[in-house]
Amino acid sequence: MKIAFAACMRRETIPQQTVWRDVLAANPDCLLLLGDLIYMDYGLPLLSREPPGKPREYSLVKFRQIMEAKYHAQWEEPNFRALVEAMRAKDGLFATWGDHDFAWGGARGRSVPGDTRQVSRKLFNRWVYGHEVDAEIYRYVDFPLVRIILLDTRFYADAPGERAELLGAAQWRFLEKALRHDRAYTIVCSGMTIDQGMENWAMYPQELARLRELLKLRQHVLFLSGDIHENSFRMHNGPSILYEATSSGAAVNKLGLPFGISNRRNWGLIELGEQRVEVALHSRRGQASHRIDAVTWREAP
Repeated sequence: MKIAFAACMRRETIPQQTVWRDVLAANPDCLLLLGDLIYMDYGLPLLSREPPGKPREYSLVKFRQIMEAKYHAQWEEPNFRALVEAMRAKDGLFATWGDHDFAWGGARGRSVPGDTRQVSRKLFNRWVYGHEVDAEIYRYVDFPLVRIILLDTRFYADAPGERAELLGAAQWRFLEKALRHDRAYTIVCSGMTIDQGMENWAMYPQELARLRELLKLRQHVLFLSGDIHENSFRMHNGPSILYEATSSGAAVNKLGLPFGISNRRNWGLIELGEQRVEVALHSRRGQASHRIDAVTWREAP
């Protein structure tokens, strides 16, 4: 099975997103979008028309209008539209969100008014899944070899801290049940990384420790993340071996400049087999490949 994954696209900066042609050419069975599918705000304050936090100023009507227009623009990008249509034909399009498509940069949980959060969740579900409903972002989906679990690290999150909550009680119950399955592999998807970037799981030590304890119930777990506009492949030690593959910056630049310099073109492809897992991380500079032995769950040379 082939699983493509990517995060972070901003049509205002990268109007022609040819990276999606490469993803489509790989002929994946499934596409996982790992947050920041649009950018309600972005960039350096003095150079951006939508500097960080600006959507706080919007009325609810204006917030919805702008978010709707941004989704429409991204979904109408010809290369992205072709990929989305191909994945929908396979029932293979799934996503979670980050801060910029939840509300604004750094937004989390109750720092965003309830009616704004509802509008955001409805529009996310409409554009990703085709139904404008105020339904949970977190979910799981099964394939013959793997259960894919998508987590929501925005809607219920507190401000970071030693005992701060990230997922909320109901989502923890969901995750505990979702990890009980008979597939060979488990893929857990998060809009934020474990310990990289300005926001990550390590900023919620109690939640991260709980996650690691739960994940040791499974032998073959791969953690996927976005957010940081970089590709990364790392092994985390702890209660069990946990590999994290990050691919972020599919169609956005690194520094938030208001023009298309330094287009990242980052995306990942996982190939699952009974004997091994192969992870390829693509960028404008080429490809980095990693192979994990399915028996030892160790990275192979």
